Amino acid sequence: MVCLCHKFIIRQFKKATQSFAGMNWTEAPRQNAERMLYTTFMNFKLHNFPSGLRVLTVPMPSLESVTLTVWVKTGSRNEEKKVGGISHFLEHMVFKGSEKRPTSREIFQTVDSIGGEFNAGTEKDWTNFYIKAGKNNLETAFDVLSDMVLRPLLREEEIEREKGTIVQEIKMYEDTPTMNIGNVYEELSFAGNPLGWDTAGTEKSVRGIKKGDFVRYRKMHYYPKKIKCELRIKY
Repeated sequence: MVCLCHKFIIRQFKKATQSFAGMNWTEAPRQNAERMLYTTFMNFKLHNFPSGLRVLTVPMPSLESVTLTVWVKTGSRNEEKKVGGISHFLEHMVFKGSEKRPTSREIFQTVDSIGGEFNAGTEKDWTNFYIKAGKNNLETAFDVLSDMVLRPLLREEEIEREKGTIVQEIKMYEDTPTMNIGNVYEELSFAGNPLGWDTAGTEKSVRGIKKGDFVRYRKMHYYPKKIKCELRIKY
């Protein structure tokens, strides 16, 4: 099975690169393709620290950029129904201000100043946050992302304001069948189980979330043993 999977990846890798690389794969040695594949995707290292924090380094020799991602091992399946959507809500709130950069404007200006981009995502069993920038700006990327994820301000006025944004997001998905069909399928497949709940929660649960709920949730899930940092960089 591993051999078949490997061959499939090689074939897909060839198809993806042949059109723009100007390379004749029928004549090129297979070893070259395999070497490129392994160098890019297989030569990673996982570093385990005494605190439980894990850091995954992935060499990207052909890139001049760096991507730093923080993965937290929690998502909507770890929520209580009364605060459904809190993982996704928290994802939004880390962009609203941190200890070093108290406003979202300051956070965005710092990332813009290094020509970077950043975003986040939430699923059933994970939440992630990332910054992508030039490799010479790695220290700034670490500083911004760690401050956002570990020290968000969670101001009550920002929480109340963001509720409206999330409720509109929920309604947007509900009004778009092609986007909502996945939620309907999961609700039917996992009825009565958190896996069947919408990752964004419901309007009722989102409007009921308070600052104290975020504090409790973070204490339960945002600690080193449940966090992994992923670093993709040329080195």
